[in-house]
Amino acid sequence: GLPNSAFGPLHSSEALRRLGQDGLSKDLLTRTAKLFPDEWRIAFALACANGKFGEKAEALIWLEKAIDLAGPLDIRMKALDEPDLHEIWTDISEI
Repeated sequence: GLPNSAFGPLHSSEALRRLGQDGLSKDLLTRTAKLFPDEWRIAFALACANGKFGEKAEALIWLEKAIDLAGPLDIRMKALDEPDLHEIWTDISEI
């Protein structure tokens, strides 16, 4: 069956990323985002994955979604600490 939590797929994607399997990690996150569209951690991870691939526009879209989904939890500082998002750091203040 389908997972009832994003926890497993999120950690699996992180493990893949650490093993240098960035493409597989991004694919898993993309599929997981469809199952858990309201999970900010998945959207944030997709922002990072897109940033790592130099896909700035997609990274910004996913980061904005993550910020919206996080609600009162302001994750902008987390984004400014994330090296994979360095190319969009100047854009974060506008979100």
